[in-house]
Amino acid sequence: MNKSKALANDYRPEILVNLSSPVNGYDFIHKMKVALKELRETRVWLLMIKKAKLIEPSKLESLLDESNQLLSIFVTSLKTAMAKKK
Repeated sequence: MNKSKALANDYRPEILVNLSSPVNGYDFIHKMKVALKELRETRVWLLMIKKAKLIEPSKLESLLDESNQLLSIFVTSLKTAMAKKK
């Protein structure tokens, strides 16, 4: 079975309802905090992989750079959302 058919088989209406429903400020802040936690954890794992030399460090640099950029974006978005809720 190809990937697109597998994805089609996983179709569940409740997922689409959840994705299309409006997000209130508190829900958005919570989701941003969860995403930020995951980004930080990913960065830690990338640094451990680099330190253990499991992958050539040059291949990890772009991933580390991207994770840093995403962290900056998410932190700024979270600060903005929290300031608007006050």
